[in-house]
Amino acid sequence: MSQHDFPTNHLSDEQLLRSAPFAEAWARLDYVWQSSRRCAVVIGPSGVGKSTLLSHYGAQLEKRHVAVAQIAATGLAAYDLGAMLVEAWGGRLKPGQYPMMALADQLAVLAAERRPAILLLDNADEMTMDAANVVLQLLRAPTEEGAKLMVVLAAQEGSLRNIDRRILELCELRVDLEPWTAEETQDFVESTMLEQDDFPEVDQAAIARIHALSEGTPRRVSQLLNLSLTAGAVQHLPQIDAETIEGLYGELGVL
Repeated sequence: MSQHDFPTNHLSDEQLLRSAPFAEAWARLDYVWQSSRRCAVVIGPSGVGKSTLLSHYGAQLEKRHVAVAQIAATGLAAYDLGAMLVEAWGGRLKPGQYPMMALADQLAVLAAERRPAILLLDNADEMTMDAANVVLQLLRAPTEEGAKLMVVLAAQEGSLRNIDRRILELCELRVDLEPWTAEETQDFVESTMLEQDDFPEVDQAAIARIHALSEGTPRRVSQLLNLSLTAGAVQHLPQIDAETIEGLYGELGVL
């Protein structure tokens, strides 16, 4: 089997953007921004598209001249988070300057320019207590006239307890990014098959099993489908059925 005999389709951002759960989460996030709230938290299982949502929403705001900082919180110390915020929002640390002082200076610059700012903090459930104090300072800081500052956290479903309670108390809206429905999983599989040549068909029972085993999580749907197509081609199967999906899932523990 050559390198060209593997499925070439992978889950694209465009496919996520077109899905109903993604559109709903986008609308709720935009509501928070437009209403000048200070904090929101995006919740969803791993692989559902939280990082993609933050990335695309941040890119849209940048086009409106918003100062955007998109940062993964995992393991960051306060010093590192502060320095990253200063740089992302257009400032620069002076030699020997403490990042939080530089951050306060940069926020003052943004306020003077009447330029809004947003922190999109991914993996917020993996935030250190040190970094949580930085986020708290941002949320508690008085807003100068003409200034706009918002913090959006993203965390896995069931991990909210890992986020500092004081931060959650300041969050004004929860944005749930839901997995795909069975119909959306089927649409993805069918659109994928239209782009593939020389691969076995996937029957309806197999699609239903992919959805059940992946729990509708887009990234997992894509992984299991591509693995199934590859296995089917290698084994010269005429069709991918539910038993094939079940066997791959059980033997390889792909998800």
